[in-house]
Amino acid sequence: MERARVIAWEPKWSAGATCPVVLASDRGLTLLYNVALEEEESVGVVTFHRDRAHRFSGINDEILSGHPLYGKGLDPYSAHEVENSAWLKELQKVHSVHDRYDPTRWASVKHYILCFHDDMLEVLADGFTVEKRSGTVKEVLTGFVPELAI
Repeated sequence: MERARVIAWEPKWSAGATCPVVLASDRGLTLLYNVALEEEESVGVVTFHRDRAHRFSGINDEILSGHPLYGKGLDPYSAHEVENSAWLKELQKVHSVHDRYDPTRWASVKHYILCFHDDMLEVLADGFTVEKRSGTVKEVLTGFVPELAI
């Protein structure tokens, strides 16, 4: 049965104005967001490893109860890993028609869901790393653009 399991996430995002920014290309996915209230403004920068697919939607805390995983472990303002992901199985089925399809290449792929105040990000990836940078999302983004592998 498909279930969402809350996972540890640091630094925690702001419950209010998270301002998530998703940068995606065929080479990867990066997320920037406002860190929960601190003395100085700071931004979480998340790099998803081997991003296979993602969806960034306006599913917010007021309509979270309409999500298929609501009541199955999905909590507002939390990060999750989905167990027995229907979306992951669907994507594997699509890829399975390729003559060189190898199911072992999918063994490390995980389905992540990040529930923000106004948005939700779902990612199929091999993992992620998170770091914290000083400044606003706009300032960090401006400095981060030259680092992107595009």
